[in-house]
Amino acid sequence: MRATKSGVMLIAVVIAMYLFFSLPIYTLSKIGLMLFVLFSAKLFDGMGKEVEMRDILIVIGLLQWVAAPILSYHFWSDDPIFFMAVTEEVYMDYVVPAMGAFIAGLYLPFWKRSFSDTMVIEQIKAVMQRYPFIDLLLIAFGSIILFTYSLVPGFLQFFVFLLSGTRFIGLYFLFLSKRPYKWVLIVLVMLWLFSSSLSDGFFHRLILWLGFLLLVMAVRYKFNIAIKFGLIVGLLFFTFIIHIIKNEIRNAETADRDLGMFTEMFAEKIDDPYLFSEVYLKQYTVRLNQGWIISMIMNHTPRIEPFADGETVRNAIMASIFPRAIFGEKATSGTGENFEKYTGHGLSGGTSMGLSVIGEAYANYGVNGGILFMFILGFFYNFYLFMLFKYIRRHPILFFFIPLMFLLVVKAETDLASTLNYLIKASISVAILFLVARRALRINV
Repeated sequence: MRATKSGVMLIAVVIAMYLFFSLPIYTLSKIGLMLFVLFSAKLFDGMGKEVEMRDILIVIGLLQWVAAPILSYHFWSDDPIFFMAVTEEVYMDYVVPAMGAFIAGLYLPFWKRSFSDTMVIEQIKAVMQRYPFIDLLLIAFGSIILFTYSLVPGFLQFFVFLLSGTRFIGLYFLFLSKRPYKWVLIVLVMLWLFSSSLSDGFFHRLILWLGFLLLVMAVRYKFNIAIKFGLIVGLLFFTFIIHIIKNEIRNAETADRDLGMFTEMFAEKIDDPYLFSEVYLKQYTVRLNQGWIISMIMNHTPRIEPFADGETVRNAIMASIFPRAIFGEKATSGTGENFEKYTGHGLSGGTSMGLSVIGEAYANYGVNGGILFMFILGFFYNFYLFMLFKYIRRHPILFFFIPLMFLLVVKAETDLASTLNYLIKASISVAILFLVARRALRINV
C-alpha cells in the first residue's frame, strides 16, 4: 500500500501528540520532540520529490540540539565528559524557542519554488544531451585537483578542498546517464572517499555525502516508501557502527587503516550480541549530543565570562568576506580559543571544537538576543536559497551543486565562522567554475 503525503504526516502528528501527552518531561522538551518528529516526517515524505535543504538543517539541528540532549538528561546524565551542565528547564527555555525562531526564519514565506525538482532533473537531462561528457569531466576534475592539495599554497588549499567535491557532483550526473559502467564508477568514487576517511579517522564528510547521494538518488529513481525507509535505516545503522568503532580506527597505525581492517571490525560488531546494549547506545547518544557544549556555555557565560556582545559574530562575518591575508586569523583560528573561553572547558593539544551557531548565539547575546539571532540566521539561509533558485531557473545544473555549497552548513557542531566561511567561499568557487566552463571550455550550462 502506498502512503500518501497526508498519510505520512498524519502518522507523524499522531506520534507527536502521543509523545506530548505521555512523556513525563518538561513541556518545552515535549515541544522540541514534536518538532523533530514532524520535520523528520516532512523530510522523509519529501524524499523523491525534492531536496529541501531547509528541512535537512532543521532535522539535524533538532536531533543534536534537542532530541539527543533529552536522552542525555533522562537516561545518561552521569557521563563524566559529555554531561549537561545546566538543568533541562534552563537549557530548553533557550534552545527550543531558538530553534523555533530558526525554523520561522527559514520558512518565512516571502518566496516559493516556481518549479519542481523533477522539472529541474528533466532540464539537466537536456543539458546532458548537449554535453554528454559532463559527468566524467566533473569526476575527473575533482579527482585531479585533489592531488594538488599538498602542492598549492596554504591560502588556496581550502578552495582545492571545495572543488574536489565536484567528483561527487559528477556522480549525480552519472545517475542520469546511460553509461553501462556507471554503477562501477559510482562505487569506486565512494570507496575512494571511504578509504580517505579511514586514513584520517574522520567520517563526517563520508556520512554527509552518502546522505546527499541518497536524496538525489531518491529524486532520480522515485523510490517507494519501503525503499526510502530501508535506505534511511541502513544509513543510520552505518553511522551507528562508525561511531562505535571510530576510536579503534583512530588508535590504529595509519598504514593499517584500510578496508580490510574496517570489514573485520564491522563483522565483529555485527556478531556482537550486545551491539544494541545500553553501553553502545549511550556511547552513540552522548557523542551525537551537541547540547552538552551549549549547556556548558550557558553555565559559564555570563556567570564567569561576559557575553561576547557580537564580537565573534563580527569576526566570523569579516573572516568570511575578506581573505585571511587581509583580515588575519582572528576568527578562523579561534575555534579552540572560543570554546575554552565561553565554556570554561580546556582542550587537549591539537583538539579543536566549535561552539555551534546556536551556542555562539547565546555566548554573544544571551537568551533573548540568541533567539533573535537564530531567526536572522534562518532568514539569511532562506534568502540565500531564494537567490540560488533564481539562478537555477537559468542554470538548472546548479541544482546538483547545492549539497557542495551546504556540506558544512548542515553540521550542527560547526561555529559561525566555519559555517559562513564555507558557504561564501563554496559559492564563489562554484561561480568561478561556471565562469571557466563557459569562457574556457565553451560549456554554457
